[in-house]
Amino acid sequence: MRAEGAVTVDLGTDWEPRVATGPRPSAWRRVIAVGAVLAAVLAGILGGSAAPRPALIPVVSIPTGITDTVTLVGDHVFVRARNATRLDVYSLPTGRHLWRLGWPESIDTLRVDATLGVLLVETFDITRLAGTVTALELGTGRVLWRSDGLVSVLGQEVDGAALLAPADPSRAGQVKLVDVRTGAVRWSRATAQSTALGDDGPGRFLLRSPAGDAQVVELRTGRVLTSGLLGAPDPAAATKLDPDPVPWVSIVEGQVFLVYGADNASVIAAYDGTTFKERWRATEDGRVYWVAGCGPVLCVGGEGGVVGVDPATGARRWGPTAWSGAYPIGDGSRALMVGATGEWASALVDTATGAVRVPMRGWAPAESATAADPSLLTVSEVGRLGVWIGVLDAVRARVSPVSWLSGIANQCQQAAADPGYTYLACQTTTGGTEVWRYRSV
Repeated sequence: MRAEGAVTVDLGTDWEPRVATGPRPSAWRRVIAVGAVLAAVLAGILGGSAAPRPALIPVVSIPTGITDTVTLVGDHVFVRARNATRLDVYSLPTGRHLWRLGWPESIDTLRVDATLGVLLVETFDITRLAGTVTALELGTGRVLWRSDGLVSVLGQEVDGAALLAPADPSRAGQVKLVDVRTGAVRWSRATAQSTALGDDGPGRFLLRSPAGDAQVVELRTGRVLTSGLLGAPDPAAATKLDPDPVPWVSIVEGQVFLVYGADNASVIAAYDGTTFKERWRATEDGRVYWVAGCGPVLCVGGEGGVVGVDPATGARRWGPTAWSGAYPIGDGSRALMVGATGEWASALVDTATGAVRVPMRGWAPAESATAADPSLLTVSEVGRLGVWIGVLDAVRARVSPVSWLSGIANQCQQAAADPGYTYLACQTTTGGTEVWRYRSV
């Protein structure tokens, strides 16, 4: 576990990973040589001294296999093995193994309530549309409660409670708010067959039946805040696109969007989030997979790549693009676009116009379980086994390389355990997992 080139310099927006050739010195001699040479040469090229950044600090090695699935959440590492039917949990920064449990079904989703010390483990069997949510004590693995036929949804929690919904949405059932420590039901509400759910912001969610009956519900109490007819008649009926029967629901900045996906084209219908009055409809080529807020526009992702859409009219402002994902930064006026290949694999983009501010040339954010701002980036270097780790400065529109990690596969995750630092976990080319800490302040 080595973070090579601990002396960090800002290589500017024109920097690209070099292609290494020829024999290599020993690992520790490379640490000294690379750091010293880069610092001296680039200080001369840039005409001044480079502001130093803290390097990555090695924390611990976790014994994982090459087929294991590793998930970093906060200050815990979760390892799923044996076709995701076994779970091992490690604590950071010590790397101490806390416990191991097995399941008859594959583990699908992990949710952590760090404040209450509870882990929600969701298993799902697609062959019989069944699901189970198991609540475990994070530190010991002790089973607190189990609920069959349900899955956790939206990722929202309020006052130590989580929202559960039927694992098989094609059948009628109930949504429930349950205490994460005890499993006690605080309130429940019946759902019709094929009811769609949407996140309506902190402490609120939306339920919509196929008939169009919709309610905005307060998560804490289960009280209906707004109800009415949403999207009836079916806005896709007139287009004859043969859409999916249940629309995907997205709620952004007080507007509700129903996305009717189809192979040849998809319909996006926008409604007022309070009155459910229709505002506009738009058709996008191919399937649309998601709609999200990107500051002054809506970022719409689908088979045609990411496009920027006017939230007031549905008119396209820019696109289509080769990117498939968007990470809005700060107020959303800029976003990190990812998912393409080659030189334009990722880029820092002005969301109002779609103009590229920084061509990232392969840099992509390390995965994050909390979808936080993409602070740590990774990029592989042709001809070498390892990855560069960089830091995105969206304000100054540049990427600053931090360290070269030798022997690391480009499979890294980040988690901001505390405001002052970020954990970075990366799998090695032989399957093990190395953990570092980056001090951001």
